[in-house]
Amino acid sequence: MHVEVIINGGVTLVIAPKTPLEEEALKQLMKQKNEIIEVRNGVSLLNKTLPAGIIIGQHLTTSKSDEKDA
Repeated sequence: MHVEVIINGGVTLVIAPKTPLEEEALKQLMKQKNEIIEVRNGVSLLNKTLPAGIIIGQHLTTSKSDEKDA
């Protein structure tokens, strides 16, 4: 994936696929409801450590109030 940051009165993160598999992954990402999680103190994901950053992933409904918002 190629990532580009545009700062022009706001911040825009552009993610561009480099392979057909990455293209399909982005298509699937767009089809689901997502949430953004900020990582400040490190997190381990799939045997990798991410010291800081953001994670964009599927929003998982955890309560009845979340279901009403969907």
